[in-house]
Formats: sequence, structure tokens, C-alpha cells
Amino acid sequence: MSHKDNREEGGEAGNSKSKAKPHLLHIALSDPKSVAFILAVYLYFSGFTFAYYFYSNFGLAMTLNEVPFYNMFVFAFNVVRGYWWLTAWAFLLLVTCALYRHLEKMKAWFDPIVLLIFLGFLPALYWCSYKLAKTTAMEARTGRIPLPTVRLVIKADKMPEYQKLKVLMKASEAGKLRMLAQNKDWLFLLYQELIPGVRSLPAALVFSVAKADLVTAEMHID
Repeated sequence: MSHKDNREEGGEAGNSKSKAKPHLLHIALSDPKSVAFILAVYLYFSGFTFAYYFYSNFGLAMTLNEVPFYNMFVFAFNVVRGYWWLTAWAFLLLVTCALYRHLEKMKAWFDPIVLLIFLGFLPALYWCSYKLAKTTAMEARTGRIPLPTVRLVIKADKMPEYQKLKVLMKASEAGKLRMLAQNKDWLFLLYQELIPGVRSLPAALVFSVAKADLVTAEMHID
């Protein structure tokens, strides 16, 4: 009787161990919705980092630009695509998520590797987003990435104010204003004089122009 009881108690103990509550990593990676959410957070973080540092090169705050939410994922795609090793890492993340539920017996040693892959991907994303933002801003300054040309048509009652801004008006007439960003109320325009044969970047000016002051703003895509 005692042996039977011991076996039953042993069996119950074994069952209780096997039915132990899964840890947070298992819960997150066993649910496709959780995996999709984690990856979306990573991509948004990358896109936001890129946009923040790109516009900060021109003295523009993210709060002024009103960059659409979905643009962050477009920026993130360009970041991941721009570095082959980051693309490989992202693919490894997807494979890890897909295989995690099927590797129950290997979890004892597999979990630390999964954590390393996920946690290491975040600073890698940050670094690549930062570097690509700086590179893209430089290419925009040098003309390798063309920005749309903007010509302003000012309202008659606002013209006296703008005539004081001679650099802005001359740049507009000469077709040398470039669109950097805009929101519902303002245009943010870049002006610089690129000198052929000179490698160093010239001084640049960023103008903020109220849309309410304009009849129209003609935009030309080069």
C-alpha cells in the first residue's frame, strides 16, 4: 500500500513539474500575434530612429513634421535592406520565431540563444538606423538624393513681409528651394548653393513658410 502511494505521489509530482507555468519568453514566442507585435515594435523603433536623426540634421524636430505612422515601417524596411548582415539577422529572427514552438526538448539551452538574438537585434537596429539617417541626409545635401523643387506664390497682403526675406524670395524665383518636410500648417524648405567642383558642403538655410501665407506652392520633381 505504501509503495503504491509513493508511486502515485511520485507521479503527481512529475505531472506537476511537467505542468509548470511557461515563462514569459515561451508565452510570447508561442503566440503568432505576440511575435507579430514584437516585430512591429522593432520595426517602428527603427523607422522612428531613422526619421529622428534624418530631420535633426536639418534642425527639425519630429513633432513638427507629422510623419505618418506607416512611414516608420517604410523607413525601417530601407534600414534592414541597407545592411546585408542586418537582413540576415532579421531572417534569423523569423526562423527562430517559427521554430521555437517545435523545439520543446531543446529549450534548456535554446532559450538563452533566443534571448541573445532578440536583445542584440535592438541595438543593431538603432546603430544601422542612425548611420543610414546620417548618410541619407548627406546625400540629400549633396544632391545625390533629389529633393522636390518648390516655387512659392505669396498672397498679395503677405508680400511686404516676405520681400524682407530676400534670400528666400530669390531662391524661390531661381528654383533653388527644396522641400524637406511639411505638416498641415507649414512647409520646411532647404536652401543651399552647391558649388561645382567643391567637395565641402556649403552653409544651408532651412525656412519655415506658413501655408496660410501662400496662394500656391509649385512643386517640381527632378
